Amino acid sequence: MSANALKALALVLALGVNLYLLGRISAQTTQYLRYRQEAMALRGEIARLEAVYQARLRQRDYYRSDAYLEVAARENLGLVGPGEKLVVVPAEDRPAASTGLAVATSVPAEPEGNLWARLIALAGGALDGFR
Repeated sequence: MSANALKALALVLALGVNLYLLGRISAQTTQYLRYRQEAMALRGEIARLEAVYQARLRQRDYYRSDAYLEVAARENLGLVGPGEKLVVVPAEDRPAASTGLAVATSVPAEPEGNLWARLIALAGGALDGFR
């Protein structure tokens, strides 16, 4: 073989190796970009779940607070605070809802047992001031 033929063969082999390496690099780059996109999606999901978790913590803290206990005792059980008086407006004396005035609701005679037990358990006896 002549020197020119050897050079041509070497160039063809080098070109083949370069094309193979270029293909491998391209495949790895594609895979890297897919992994990167998946990681960004997972980071977004983590941020969303963290926000939901924080909202649930705030909700739990509210339900454990005295403010919620007072609202639940007033609205659901019809209890009042010390020194306050409960006013129940009979149904026939209530203004029509279309007037824009607040309509009083009737107070249940017996509080719901399940809610009552939950409130006592949550308050640890803090309802004594509302009776």
